Amino acid sequence: MTYTFVWRVVLDHLGYILGGLTLTALVTVAALLIGLLIGLVLGMASLSRRPYLLYPTRAYIEVFRQRRRRS
Repeated sequence: MTYTFVWRVVLDHLGYILGGLTLTALVTVAALLIGLLIGLVLGMASLSRRPYLLYPTRAYIEVFRQRRRRS
C-alpha cells in the first residue's frame, strides 16, 4: 500500500489554512488576556481584608487550583 501526498491540495486551500491559523492566534491572545485579567482581579481580591471579597475569592481559588495533598 503506497500513498503519495499531493501538495497541490494544500496550496489550493492555503487561504483557509492561513485564516484558521490567524483565528487560532486571535483566540489564543484573547484567552491569555482574559485569564490575566481574571488572575489580577482574584489576586487583588485575595489581598483584601473585606470578608465579602476575601472568602469567595479563596473558595474560587481552592476549587480551581485542585492541588493534590499527599497522604
